[in-house]
Amino acid sequence: MDVIEPPAPVDLDAVEGAAVEFEARVPPSGQLTVSSGRQAISLHESMAGRLVTIWADLRSVHVTADGHVVRTVSSRLQPEDLRHLAMRGGRRAGPPPARPALRRRNGTPVLPEGRAVEIDRTVTKDGKVNIAGEAHLVGFAWAGRKITLRLDGHLMHAIADNALIGN
Repeated sequence: MDVIEPPAPVDLDAVEGAAVEFEARVPPSGQLTVSSGRQAISLHESMAGRLVTIWADLRSVHVTADGHVVRTVSSRLQPEDLRHLAMRGGRRAGPPPARPALRRRNGTPVLPEGRAVEIDRTVTKDGKVNIAGEAHLVGFAWAGRKITLRLDGHLMHAIADNALIGN
């Protein structure tokens, strides 16, 4: 049985807008609630019962387990939410455990200029991959295989076995 020491008193004025860190146990559903009605994070059900550390600021929320980052999402928290988390036992956080989440413009994540993102997808039997509900033809030869798609501005590269298979 884990014994968690009571948190040390927090200077709430120092926390305003700063990052907050706290531990939470993952519920059986895998749905972690950071701030009721404002921020929740879905984890795989296999994480149920594990103790994770949540690092949150106004831009990002990071979830770590055993020193490894499990998930990073954009923060929907407001300064008063961070203050509330501090009052509930959160402590002033150190440096972020991972790079910050993407900034959002009108609710849509935006990559900084000159940056690319890579995602993994499995090619369907029709030779297509789906991104955000839109199908993109890769080729029938890759059906059933997991490939990496590198999205760089308006260009998409398809990569399998560390080799370019299309763009």
